Amino acid sequence: MGGVLTELAPGEALTGWIDVPSWSGVRNSRYLYVRWFEREKPAAQWEYELYDLQTDPYELTNLIKTPAGQATNKYVTTRLDARLRTLLACSGVSCRE
Repeated sequence: MGGVLTELAPGEALTGWIDVPSWSGVRNSRYLYVRWFEREKPAAQWEYELYDLQTDPYELTNLIKTPAGQATNKYVTTRLDARLRTLLACSGVSCRE
């Protein structure tokens, strides 16, 4: 992944490209769940993040970075992932719960 951002002078055009992975996320009153992915990679290679916003409001500790954290937070992750899939597939008023 790469790319370097620099400040451009007025009227100067941006050349090249910036490789920023795609992401989608959802949050509720307690948790923030994010999926980082590159479309050309299989889902098994995507990266996931889960933060407890009550105990970690600055999002410093990814609760699912380790296998133990994944196991401990499986219920929360499963629910938020399902909600994210629903939101990504809906439009308009169908997105409301």
